[in-house]
Amino acid sequence: MKEFLNKKGLIILFSAVLLIIFVFGGMYSRYMTNQIDVHEQERYEEELIRNEERFKASLINMVEDGASLTSFESNGSDKMYAKPRSDDDYQPTLIESYKIYDNTNDEIAIVYVLESIGNAEGVRIAYAISLERDRLIDVQVVSHNETVTEENEYYNRLDDQFFGQFENKDMDVIDYSIDAVADATLSSLAFETGMHYARELYANDTDFEIVTLVLAIDSLAYNSNLQTVNDYPFQANITFDQDDKTAVVALDSDFNYLSTISGQTPSQTVIDAIPVYVSEQISMDTSVNLDNYDSSARTLTITVRGFAGLIAVDLLINDSLDGIESVSLKSSNESYPSPNPPKVENDFINEYNTNGDVLDTVGGATVTSNAMAKVIQWIQTYETLLNGGN
Repeated sequence: MKEFLNKKGLIILFSAVLLIIFVFGGMYSRYMTNQIDVHEQERYEEELIRNEERFKASLINMVEDGASLTSFESNGSDKMYAKPRSDDDYQPTLIESYKIYDNTNDEIAIVYVLESIGNAEGVRIAYAISLERDRLIDVQVVSHNETVTEENEYYNRLDDQFFGQFENKDMDVIDYSIDAVADATLSSLAFETGMHYARELYANDTDFEIVTLVLAIDSLAYNSNLQTVNDYPFQANITFDQDDKTAVVALDSDFNYLSTISGQTPSQTVIDAIPVYVSEQISMDTSVNLDNYDSSARTLTITVRGFAGLIAVDLLINDSLDGIESVSLKSSNESYPSPNPPKVENDFINEYNTNGDVLDTVGGATVTSNAMAKVIQWIQTYETLLNGGN
Protein backbone atom coordinates (compact mmCIF):
# COMPACT_ATOMS: atom_id res chain seq x y z
CA MET A 1 0.00 0.00 0.00
CA LYS A 2 2.86 2.37 0.92
CA GLU A 3 4.58 1.60 -2.34
CA PHE A 4 1.26 2.14 -4.16
CA LEU A 5 0.75 5.52 -2.47
CA ASN A 6 4.31 6.52 -3.24
CA LYS A 7 3.77 5.73 -6.90
CA LYS A 8 0.14 6.88 -7.31
CA GLY A 9 -0.41 9.32 -4.45
CA LEU A 10 0.32 12.45 -6.42
CA ILE A 11 -2.04 11.39 -9.18
CA ILE A 12 -4.77 10.53 -6.68
CA LEU A 13 -4.30 13.86 -4.89
CA PHE A 14 -4.40 15.77 -8.16
CA SER A 15 -7.52 13.89 -9.24
CA ALA A 16 -9.17 14.60 -5.91
CA VAL A 17 -8.40 18.30 -6.23
CA LEU A 18 -9.85 18.34 -9.74
CA LEU A 19 -12.95 16.52 -8.50
CA ILE A 20 -13.41 19.03 -5.70
CA ILE A 21 -12.93 21.92 -8.14
CA PHE A 22 -15.38 20.34 -10.58
CA VAL A 23 -18.03 19.69 -7.93
CA PHE A 24 -17.75 23.02 -6.19
CA GLY A 25 -17.25 24.82 -9.52
CA GLY A 26 -20.47 23.29 -10.82
CA MET A 27 -22.28 24.24 -7.66
CA TYR A 28 -20.93 27.77 -7.89
CA SER A 29 -21.83 28.00 -11.57
CA ARG A 30 -25.37 26.85 -10.86
CA TYR A 31 -25.57 29.30 -7.99
CA MET A 32 -24.38 32.19 -10.18
CA THR A 33 -26.72 31.16 -12.99
CA ASN A 34 -29.57 31.05 -10.53
CA GLN A 35 -28.59 34.47 -9.22
CA ILE A 36 -28.59 35.82 -12.78
CA ASP A 37 -32.05 34.32 -13.33
CA VAL A 38 -33.23 35.83 -10.06
CA HIS A 39 -31.94 39.26 -11.03
CA GLU A 40 -33.42 38.94 -14.50
CA GLN A 41 -36.77 38.02 -12.97
CA GLU A 42 -36.50 40.92 -10.56
CA ARG A 43 -35.70 43.32 -13.41
CA TYR A 44 -38.61 41.89 -15.42
CA GLU A 45 -41.00 42.31 -12.52
CA GLU A 46 -39.70 45.82 -11.84
CA GLU A 47 -40.29 46.70 -15.51
CA LEU A 48 -43.82 45.32 -15.32
CA ILE A 49 -44.44 47.48 -12.28
CA ARG A 50 -43.03 50.54 -14.04
CA ASN A 51 -45.20 49.82 -17.10
CA GLU A 52 -48.26 49.37 -14.88
CA GLU A 53 -47.50 52.64 -13.11
CA ARG A 54 -47.06 54.44 -16.43
CA PHE A 55 -50.32 52.94 -17.72
CA LYS A 56 -52.25 54.01 -14.64
CA ALA A 57 -50.73 57.48 -14.83
CA SER A 58 -51.91 57.73 -18.45
CA LEU A 59 -55.44 56.82 -17.35
CA ILE A 60 -55.39 59.50 -14.65
CA ASN A 61 -54.22 62.02 -17.26
CA MET A 62 -57.34 61.31 -19.31
CA VAL A 63 -59.35 63.16 -16.66
CA GLU A 64 -58.89 66.86 -15.97
CA ASP A 65 -58.07 67.32 -12.24
CA GLY A 66 -57.42 63.58 -11.94
CA ALA A 67 -54.90 62.82 -9.17
CA SER A 68 -55.24 59.14 -8.28
CA LEU A 69 -57.19 55.99 -9.07
CA THR A 70 -58.35 52.73 -7.59
CA SER A 71 -59.65 49.66 -9.36
CA PHE A 72 -63.19 48.46 -8.68
CA GLU A 73 -65.40 45.58 -9.76
CA SER A 74 -67.99 46.69 -12.27
CA ASN A 75 -71.51 45.25 -12.19
CA GLY A 76 -71.01 44.37 -15.85
CA SER A 77 -73.61 44.19 -18.63
CA ASP A 78 -75.07 41.45 -20.81
CA LYS A 79 -75.46 43.75 -23.82
CA MET A 80 -74.47 42.17 -27.16
CA TYR A 81 -73.37 43.79 -30.42
CA ALA A 82 -73.03 42.74 -34.05
CA LYS A 83 -69.67 41.10 -34.74
CA PRO A 84 -67.87 42.51 -37.81
CA ARG A 85 -67.77 40.23 -40.87
CA SER A 86 -70.13 37.80 -39.17
CA ASP A 87 -73.79 37.12 -38.53
CA ASP A 88 -72.95 36.46 -34.89
CA ASP A 89 -73.14 38.78 -31.90
CA TYR A 90 -70.41 39.35 -29.35
CA GLN A 91 -69.81 41.18 -26.10
CA PRO A 92 -66.78 43.45 -25.63
CA THR A 93 -64.47 42.23 -22.89
CA LEU A 94 -64.14 44.36 -19.76
CA ILE A 95 -60.43 44.23 -18.91
CA GLU A 96 -60.30 46.70 -16.00
CA SER A 97 -62.42 49.38 -14.37
CA TYR A 98 -61.11 52.30 -12.31
CA LYS A 99 -62.44 55.18 -10.24
CA ILE A 100 -60.54 58.44 -10.69
CA TYR A 101 -60.14 60.86 -7.77
CA ASP A 102 -59.11 64.50 -7.56
CA ASN A 103 -56.70 66.09 -5.03
CA THR A 104 -59.43 66.17 -2.37
CA ASN A 105 -60.05 62.43 -2.87
CA ASP A 106 -63.48 62.98 -4.42
CA GLU A 107 -64.60 60.59 -7.18
CA ILE A 108 -64.74 62.54 -10.42
CA ALA A 109 -64.68 59.92 -13.19
CA ILE A 110 -64.76 56.27 -14.12
CA VAL A 111 -62.44 54.65 -16.67
CA TYR A 112 -63.31 51.38 -18.39
CA VAL A 113 -60.64 49.47 -20.31
CA LEU A 114 -62.45 47.37 -22.92
CA GLU A 115 -61.47 45.05 -25.74
CA SER A 116 -63.64 45.04 -28.86
CA ILE A 117 -63.38 43.88 -32.47
CA GLY A 118 -62.56 46.05 -35.48
CA ASN A 119 -60.75 45.05 -38.65
CA ALA A 120 -59.11 42.48 -36.34
CA GLU A 121 -59.76 41.24 -32.83
CA GLY A 122 -58.00 42.69 -29.79
CA VAL A 123 -58.74 46.44 -30.05
CA ARG A 124 -58.16 47.51 -26.43
CA ILE A 125 -59.42 51.01 -25.58
CA ALA A 126 -59.85 53.02 -22.36
CA TYR A 127 -63.00 55.16 -22.01
CA ALA A 128 -63.10 57.94 -19.40
CA ILE A 129 -66.55 59.13 -18.23
CA SER A 130 -67.24 62.17 -16.04
CA LEU A 131 -69.37 61.37 -12.99
CA GLU A 132 -70.43 64.99 -12.62
CA ARG A 133 -71.60 65.55 -16.19
CA ASP A 134 -72.41 62.00 -17.40
CA ARG A 135 -70.25 62.64 -20.45
CA LEU A 136 -67.61 60.63 -22.22
CA ILE A 137 -64.56 62.87 -21.86
CA ASP A 138 -61.72 60.97 -23.54
CA VAL A 139 -60.56 57.70 -25.11
CA GLN A 140 -57.12 56.15 -25.16
CA VAL A 141 -55.87 53.32 -27.36
CA VAL A 142 -54.14 50.75 -25.17
CA SER A 143 -53.26 48.19 -27.85
CA HIS A 144 -54.60 46.81 -31.13
CA ASN A 145 -53.94 44.43 -34.01
CA GLU A 146 -55.35 46.63 -36.76
CA THR A 147 -53.63 46.93 -40.15
CA VAL A 148 -50.86 49.56 -40.11
CA THR A 149 -48.44 48.17 -42.70
CA GLU A 150 -48.83 51.12 -45.05
CA GLU A 151 -49.13 54.84 -44.47
CA ASN A 152 -52.78 55.95 -44.31
CA GLU A 153 -54.00 52.35 -44.49
CA TYR A 154 -57.07 51.34 -42.46
CA TYR A 155 -56.37 52.11 -38.79
CA ASN A 156 -53.90 54.88 -39.71
CA ARG A 157 -56.78 56.84 -41.18
CA LEU A 158 -58.20 57.42 -37.70
CA ASP A 159 -56.92 60.95 -37.17
CA ASP A 160 -57.34 63.70 -34.56
CA GLN A 161 -60.70 64.65 -36.04
CA PHE A 162 -61.97 61.11 -35.49
CA PHE A 163 -60.73 60.92 -31.89
CA GLY A 164 -62.11 64.40 -31.22
CA GLN A 165 -65.62 62.94 -31.46
CA PHE A 166 -65.10 61.23 -28.09
CA GLU A 167 -64.23 64.39 -26.18
CA ASN A 168 -66.97 65.77 -23.94
CA LYS A 169 -69.58 63.59 -25.67
CA ASP A 170 -73.06 63.70 -24.14
CA MET A 171 -74.30 60.20 -23.28
CA ASP A 172 -77.83 61.34 -22.44
CA VAL A 173 -79.03 61.16 -26.06
CA ILE A 174 -80.81 58.67 -28.32
CA ASP A 175 -78.37 59.08 -31.22
CA TYR A 176 -75.23 58.07 -29.33
CA SER A 177 -72.95 57.42 -32.30
CA ILE A 178 -69.85 58.61 -34.13
CA ASP A 179 -68.96 59.25 -37.76
CA ALA A 180 -66.92 56.41 -39.24
CA VAL A 181 -63.78 57.14 -41.25
CA ALA A 182 -63.84 56.12 -44.91
CA ASP A 183 -61.71 53.02 -45.58
CA ALA A 184 -61.45 52.42 -41.83
CA THR A 185 -65.07 51.49 -41.16
CA LEU A 186 -64.35 48.37 -39.10
CA SER A 187 -61.66 50.07 -37.06
CA SER A 188 -64.12 52.91 -36.42
CA LEU A 189 -66.75 50.36 -35.40
CA ALA A 190 -64.45 48.93 -32.71
CA PHE A 191 -64.38 52.33 -31.02
CA GLU A 192 -68.13 52.92 -31.34
CA THR A 193 -69.05 49.47 -30.02
CA GLY A 194 -66.75 49.96 -27.05
CA MET A 195 -68.25 53.40 -26.49
CA HIS A 196 -71.77 51.94 -26.35
CA TYR A 197 -70.69 49.15 -24.02
CA ALA A 198 -68.89 51.62 -21.72
CA ARG A 199 -72.15 53.56 -21.42
CA GLU A 200 -74.01 50.36 -20.54
CA LEU A 201 -71.45 49.58 -17.83
CA TYR A 202 -71.63 53.15 -16.53
CA ALA A 203 -75.42 52.95 -16.26
CA ASN A 204 -75.17 49.68 -14.31
CA ASP A 205 -72.48 51.05 -11.98
CA THR A 206 -74.12 54.44 -11.26
CA ASP A 207 -77.58 56.01 -11.15
CA PHE A 208 -77.29 57.12 -14.79
CA GLU A 209 -80.24 56.08 -16.97
CA ILE A 210 -79.81 55.57 -20.70
CA VAL A 211 -82.43 57.39 -22.74
CA THR A 212 -84.86 54.86 -24.19
CA LEU A 213 -88.01 54.88 -26.26
CA VAL A 214 -90.35 52.28 -27.68
CA LEU A 215 -89.06 51.55 -31.16
CA ALA A 216 -88.61 48.26 -32.97
CA ILE A 217 -87.21 47.76 -36.46
CA ASP A 218 -89.40 44.92 -37.69
CA SER A 219 -87.63 44.54 -41.02
CA LEU A 220 -85.14 46.26 -43.30
CA ALA A 221 -84.99 45.79 -47.07
CA TYR A 222 -83.51 47.34 -50.16
CA ASN A 223 -85.98 49.47 -52.10
CA SER A 224 -87.27 47.31 -54.96
CA ASN A 225 -89.57 50.00 -56.39
CA LEU A 226 -87.64 51.17 -59.44
CA GLN A 227 -89.72 54.38 -59.61
CA THR A 228 -88.41 55.52 -56.22
CA VAL A 229 -85.09 53.69 -55.93
CA ASN A 230 -83.12 56.86 -56.74
CA ASP A 231 -84.89 58.65 -53.89
CA TYR A 232 -84.01 56.15 -51.19
CA PRO A 233 -82.07 52.84 -51.10
CA PHE A 234 -83.68 51.27 -48.03
CA GLN A 235 -87.08 50.93 -46.49
CA ALA A 236 -87.93 49.68 -43.02
CA ASN A 237 -91.05 48.50 -41.24
CA ILE A 238 -91.11 50.00 -37.74
CA THR A 239 -93.28 49.77 -34.63
CA PHE A 240 -93.09 52.67 -32.18
CA ASP A 241 -94.60 54.40 -29.12
CA GLN A 242 -96.55 52.81 -26.29
CA ASP A 243 -99.62 52.18 -28.45
CA ASP A 244 -97.63 50.24 -31.09
CA LYS A 245 -98.00 52.58 -34.05
CA THR A 246 -96.60 51.19 -37.30
CA ALA A 247 -95.08 52.69 -40.41
CA VAL A 248 -93.03 51.89 -43.48
CA VAL A 249 -90.28 54.50 -43.77
CA ALA A 250 -87.76 55.43 -46.45
CA LEU A 251 -84.09 55.51 -45.36
CA ASP A 252 -80.86 56.72 -46.93
CA SER A 253 -77.67 54.65 -47.15
CA ASP A 254 -76.81 55.53 -43.52
CA PHE A 255 -80.33 54.54 -42.37
CA ASN A 256 -81.38 58.14 -41.75
CA TYR A 257 -85.13 58.77 -42.06
CA LEU A 258 -86.21 60.46 -45.31
CA SER A 259 -89.97 60.08 -45.43
CA THR A 260 -92.97 57.96 -44.42
CA ILE A 261 -94.10 55.61 -47.19
CA SER A 262 -97.17 54.37 -45.35
CA GLY A 263 -98.59 54.32 -41.84
CA GLN A 264 -98.25 56.98 -39.15
CA THR A 265 -95.43 59.49 -39.32
CA PRO A 266 -93.18 59.08 -36.26
CA SER A 267 -92.19 61.89 -33.92
CA GLN A 268 -88.83 63.63 -34.29
CA THR A 269 -87.50 61.68 -31.30
CA VAL A 270 -88.27 58.40 -33.03
CA ILE A 271 -86.89 59.72 -36.34
CA ASP A 272 -83.59 60.64 -34.66
CA ALA A 273 -83.34 57.18 -33.14
CA ILE A 274 -84.03 55.14 -36.30
CA PRO A 275 -80.41 54.92 -37.62
CA VAL A 276 -79.16 53.82 -34.22
CA TYR A 277 -81.88 51.21 -33.77
CA VAL A 278 -81.43 49.87 -37.31
CA SER A 279 -77.70 49.43 -36.69
CA GLU A 280 -78.32 47.70 -33.36
CA GLN A 281 -81.29 45.52 -34.29
CA ILE A 282 -80.56 44.51 -37.88
CA SER A 283 -77.57 42.34 -38.77
CA MET A 284 -78.26 42.31 -42.53
CA ASP A 285 -75.20 42.73 -44.75
CA THR A 286 -75.64 46.12 -46.44
CA SER A 287 -72.25 46.30 -48.15
CA VAL A 288 -73.88 46.40 -51.61
CA ASN A 289 -75.11 49.91 -52.47
CA LEU A 290 -77.92 50.96 -54.80
CA ASP A 291 -76.17 53.63 -56.83
CA ASN A 292 -78.58 54.74 -59.58
CA TYR A 293 -81.43 53.59 -61.81
CA ASP A 294 -81.54 54.83 -65.40
CA SER A 295 -85.18 54.35 -66.43
CA SER A 296 -84.54 55.09 -70.11
CA ALA A 297 -81.91 52.34 -70.33
CA ARG A 298 -83.65 50.15 -67.71
CA THR A 299 -80.26 49.84 -66.00
CA LEU A 300 -79.75 49.66 -62.26
CA THR A 301 -76.18 50.32 -61.10
CA ILE A 302 -74.98 48.82 -57.82
CA THR A 303 -71.58 49.12 -56.13
CA VAL A 304 -69.53 47.15 -53.62
CA ARG A 305 -66.14 47.84 -52.08
CA GLY A 306 -63.42 45.46 -53.21
CA PHE A 307 -59.73 45.37 -52.36
CA ALA A 308 -58.63 48.56 -54.12
CA GLY A 309 -61.87 50.51 -54.38
CA LEU A 310 -65.44 50.37 -55.62
CA ILE A 311 -66.65 47.79 -58.14
CA ALA A 312 -69.68 49.00 -60.14
CA VAL A 313 -72.05 46.50 -61.76
CA ASP A 314 -74.96 47.21 -64.13
CA LEU A 315 -78.21 45.23 -63.99
CA LEU A 316 -80.35 45.28 -67.13
CA ILE A 317 -84.00 45.13 -66.01
CA ASN A 318 -86.55 43.40 -68.26
CA ASP A 319 -89.45 45.16 -70.03
CA SER A 320 -91.98 44.27 -67.34
CA LEU A 321 -89.62 45.58 -64.60
CA ASP A 322 -89.99 42.41 -62.55
CA GLY A 323 -86.74 40.60 -63.40
CA ILE A 324 -83.11 40.97 -64.46
CA GLU A 325 -82.16 40.19 -68.06
CA SER A 326 -78.40 40.32 -67.67
CA VAL A 327 -75.52 41.65 -65.59
CA SER A 328 -72.39 43.44 -66.78
CA LEU A 329 -69.32 45.02 -65.20
CA LYS A 330 -69.40 48.81 -65.36
CA SER A 331 -66.07 49.65 -63.70
CA SER A 332 -63.47 48.25 -61.31
CA ASN A 333 -60.22 49.43 -59.74
CA GLU A 334 -59.19 45.98 -58.55
CA SER A 335 -55.61 44.78 -58.95
CA TYR A 336 -54.61 41.18 -58.25
CA PRO A 337 -52.22 38.53 -59.58
CA SER A 338 -54.76 36.93 -61.89
CA PRO A 339 -54.30 37.47 -65.65
CA ASN A 340 -56.32 39.98 -67.61
CA PRO A 341 -58.05 41.98 -64.87
CA PRO A 342 -60.96 42.30 -64.33
CA LYS A 343 -61.06 38.54 -64.87
CA VAL A 344 -62.43 37.71 -61.43
CA GLU A 345 -65.30 40.18 -61.70
CA ASN A 346 -66.25 38.95 -65.18
CA ASP A 347 -65.92 35.28 -64.16
CA PHE A 348 -68.51 35.81 -61.42
CA ILE A 349 -70.79 37.76 -63.74
CA ASN A 350 -70.51 35.20 -66.55
CA GLU A 351 -71.34 32.37 -64.14
CA TYR A 352 -74.46 34.22 -63.01
CA ASN A 353 -75.55 35.14 -66.56
CA THR A 354 -75.03 31.56 -67.73
CA ASN A 355 -76.22 29.47 -64.79
CA GLY A 356 -77.61 31.90 -62.24
CA ASP A 357 -75.07 30.65 -59.68
CA VAL A 358 -72.40 32.15 -57.45
CA LEU A 359 -68.86 31.21 -58.49
CA ASP A 360 -66.43 29.78 -55.92
CA THR A 361 -63.73 32.06 -54.52
CA VAL A 362 -60.82 32.63 -56.93
CA GLY A 363 -57.40 31.93 -55.41
CA GLY A 364 -55.16 34.99 -55.12
CA ALA A 365 -58.09 37.40 -55.19
CA THR A 366 -59.99 36.59 -52.02
CA VAL A 367 -61.19 40.11 -51.25
CA THR A 368 -62.38 40.69 -54.81
CA SER A 369 -64.02 37.26 -54.89
CA ASN A 370 -65.84 37.89 -51.61
CA ALA A 371 -67.06 41.25 -52.89
CA MET A 372 -68.35 39.75 -56.13
CA ALA A 373 -69.98 36.83 -54.28
CA LYS A 374 -71.91 39.39 -52.22
CA VAL A 375 -72.95 41.18 -55.42
CA ILE A 376 -74.27 38.00 -57.06
CA GLN A 377 -76.07 36.91 -53.89
CA TRP A 378 -77.58 40.40 -53.64
CA ILE A 379 -78.74 40.22 -57.28
CA GLN A 380 -80.42 36.86 -56.68
CA THR A 381 -82.29 38.28 -53.69
CA TYR A 382 -83.18 41.54 -55.43
CA GLU A 383 -84.62 39.76 -58.46
CA THR A 384 -86.98 37.96 -56.09
CA LEU A 385 -88.01 41.33 -54.64
CA LEU A 386 -88.63 42.72 -58.13
CA ASN A 387 -90.91 39.78 -58.81
CA GLY A 388 -92.98 40.49 -55.74
CA GLY A 389 -91.19 37.94 -53.58
CA ASN A 390 -91.69 35.05 -56.02
